[in-house]
Amino acid sequence: EGCDRDELETAEALRGFLRDDPYEPLDSGTYLLYFLIVALDAEGRACGVRDGVVLVHPTLAPDLCVVYLARLYVPPWARGTALSYWLRSSPVEVAASWLHGLHERGALVLPRPDDRRGHYGMRLDLVAEMSWFTPLEPMSWQRLLWYGRGGFDALSPRDFPYLQPDFREPEEVAATGQEPLPYMLVVRRVDREQQATMPLDEATAVMRLLYDDFESFCAPEVLATSLQRVLDRLADPEVAAGGVVELLPLPTGPEELDRLIPLFEVTVYDRYYRGSSPFVDEELASEQAREALAHPAWLRERLDAIAAAITPEVHGPLRIGAPGPRTLG
Repeated sequence: EGCDRDELETAEALRGFLRDDPYEPLDSGTYLLYFLIVALDAEGRACGVRDGVVLVHPTLAPDLCVVYLARLYVPPWARGTALSYWLRSSPVEVAASWLHGLHERGALVLPRPDDRRGHYGMRLDLVAEMSWFTPLEPMSWQRLLWYGRGGFDALSPRDFPYLQPDFREPEEVAATGQEPLPYMLVVRRVDREQQATMPLDEATAVMRLLYDDFESFCAPEVLATSLQRVLDRLADPEVAAGGVVELLPLPTGPEELDRLIPLFEVTVYDRYYRGSSPFVDEELASEQAREALAHPAWLRERLDAIAAAITPEVHGPLRIGAPGPRTLG
């Protein structure tokens, strides 16, 4: 689903994931499994690809498994279809099989080792990075609709101002300085999709596990800048007093497009990311950003245009777990 070169791991990092033994822990104690799923049509041609990593730490959060959904390729004709959904959800089965393998080897104690359908009693969090909403790019709102229908929420940038570390080659980072990217982190908490908040200890563990993955190919000093920004915010009394991180629901159709308002790139950058990266400063200096901040009706007009453009094919089915009220964790 469209990644720029600087948002990707190096080819050597991916080769390393494929070579590594997923049943041996990293230096941090985290276990990591890299997966690559390819969907084939009746003629054996690739029609969809998903990759990512599964992460678990037996002492940091022994009953939490994070499935980081990295890249997804689906041809235009299959976007928003059952194939697209399957490529987002199939990593759950990959994770379950691997967790059972860790248990059999004595590396992890599963809460309910005989309960395969219940994921062995583990909490499963599917996590993906995503650009903040920009109404002038159709793929931006379409992608958020697809993930919304898949049961994903966005971690509130007020509580969880996530930055992707600078993945460029070390010599490039040294020449220009760090340029982390402000991203939305979306999460599907399997079988807990209706909960409107995430406990702080879970949010902290998600962040640390993701960065254990990134540590395989990113310099420690680069990681520290982005990691500490989130950990400091989670420890801030304003957030810590509540004990939870707010989860913002994603839209599933035209009647819910107002859910995109708190995810609007310009206002998110302005409120939560100023000074965090040269990229943010450049974006906020753009003519579009200045216009959007000066005229509140700018966003409303574009949301109305998006609502009119959504067809039944784009709208698709309802959110996983709907209907039903959301609960506070």
